[in-house]
Amino acid sequence: MALILPILVLFLLLAIDFGRVFFGWVAVQNASRIGANQAARNPDPWSAGATDALYYLRVSKDLAGINCDADLDGDGDIDADDLADPVFTNNAGDPSDAYEIGDHVSVTLECGMSFVTPLVGLIVGSPMPITAASTFTIFGGEINGVPVAAETPTTPCLAGERQVPQLVGLSVATARQEWARAGFFGMFDPAPGFEDANLVITQTTAPSSSPGDCLSDSTSVTVTHQEPEDCTAPEINVPILRGLTVADARDAWTDATFIGDFNPAAGNDADIVETQTTSSGAQPLECADPATSVTVTFTPATPPPPPTCEMEQVLGDTPAAAEAEYRSKSFTGAFTTRPSNKPSWKVKSQSLIGGQSYPCSASLEVDLENK
Repeated sequence: MALILPILVLFLLLAIDFGRVFFGWVAVQNASRIGANQAARNPDPWSAGATDALYYLRVSKDLAGINCDADLDGDGDIDADDLADPVFTNNAGDPSDAYEIGDHVSVTLECGMSFVTPLVGLIVGSPMPITAASTFTIFGGEINGVPVAAETPTTPCLAGERQVPQLVGLSVATARQEWARAGFFGMFDPAPGFEDANLVITQTTAPSSSPGDCLSDSTSVTVTHQEPEDCTAPEINVPILRGLTVADARDAWTDATFIGDFNPAAGNDADIVETQTTSSGAQPLECADPATSVTVTFTPATPPPPPTCEMEQVLGDTPAAAEAEYRSKSFTGAFTTRPSNKPSWKVKSQSLIGGQSYPCSASLEVDLENK
């Protein structure tokens, strides 16, 4: 027994290491699919001799959570220096252009796997390089020089993330609405109360961010705010108009008892106020004469983004199981298989990548193989 126990422990550790290697390869394979999908969606920067920042962002974020070290240069970050650029090969149309729809793009990624069992490391080397590659057909860009619109993400954010909105310059009440409208469900501080009419002057998140950055949708935000000036009659406080619709801003101007003109006097009611300029130069919440007029600039209101659903990995599933996974994530689009009517065959590829978010109306096409 004393001789058998060490051998059993060794086999156990070997099994653990084998499982870790397999899991690492699957994770790198998934990251390569994410990279190939992004390059196939947006080949134009590569065609122009540039790079695509979103390609590096998506791949590096996926690699950051795996059990295999993808920081190949050892600088503490997984960035463009650690990631291979996509390789484009001609497959359609103009033989001199490998970036058209129908051409192929491949992404090969590598990471280093360290072992729990020193013996394995001595035999195969530690860390052991793990490589995975994926090839996608280009579906965005051009066909024979003719631009074709491709479905592009509305934001560079990944699943479970949202873009941080600009809250500075809004009233506290409007800022709270903007935070929720951006898709965040984390706490907004301060809670609704008497500060709602104050002017937001700073916004702070943890981790720290700037407007436009991507953060988890559970992130909380704290804003500091400025109270209205104390005015001496007949002066009154200039209301905060930014972030309101033009119609609501026009009402807020008259509700504050200003008798000066509001420009534009009519129209553009549903557009959103971006800036406000008073004839006296007074800023929001400062004091001004009631005869002061105001001019606002505005932009069309951005419609709320369509709801998104996160796709599951369905490789190896039967068509019925794959569709069940697809529907369980609230997708409402069409589910199709190639070939059709093969209920016992297994999924070998899927048009929507597992772990990525898509509009819930997106359709799923899967290719089957007889296994």
